[in-house]
Amino acid sequence: LLAHFSPPDSPGIGLEAFLALVEERRRLFGDRDKALRLFAAMDKQDLGYLELRSFRETCRETCRPAASRATEIFYDMDR
Repeated sequence: LLAHFSPPDSPGIGLEAFLALVEERRRLFGDRDKALRLFAAMDKQDLGYLELRSFRETCRETCRPAASRATEIFYDMDR
């Protein structure tokens, strides 16, 4: 996408091109982008998948009420 909005041999893109790039990304990814960002935030070790141990740690660090139910939540998501 960047190549589409950026002139050749330019150091970057202007504001209008940046806004068009953001809108194009939203159009292409929509809600999937939100899910991908949430997944990436939980995949701290960049494994490409979630494991129960790291999911528990993430819950403990970020959402203590969910931490006590992390195992249940993890397996519910995996269904």
